[in-house]
Amino acid sequence: MENETREEVTPLEIIKDIRVQVDAVIKTTAVLREDENFVLASREISLARTKAQEVKHWLGEALGKMGQKLPVEFRDEVVLEPIQEEDLENDENPKMRDENKTEDEKLLNSEDLEDINKEM
Repeated sequence: MENETREEVTPLEIIKDIRVQVDAVIKTTAVLREDENFVLASREISLARTKAQEVKHWLGEALGKMGQKLPVEFRDEVVLEPIQEEDLENDENPKMRDENKTEDEKLLNSEDLEDINKEM
């Protein structure tokens, strides 16, 4: 028996390798769509492709939990702008909800409404 030195493979490397392999499956299923027999099994192949995409997604989530960041070239640029009160619809803005209530609705509080609902 020979003494071979094997480098230890980390879980991160294993997950990354699986993601590469799954990505190849995703790409291969895309090629299947061009085949004339695809119509016969289109639903099954589409489901297999979707599940492969889910595997890749969840393994990516696992990498994130393990402290791996998504490479910059794959990140979406999200620009968050502050929401102005006047931009909110009346139903979404608690202050506006009260202003739009009828006088009867303003007189009723949540306890009154619960009692009314119980009586019905």
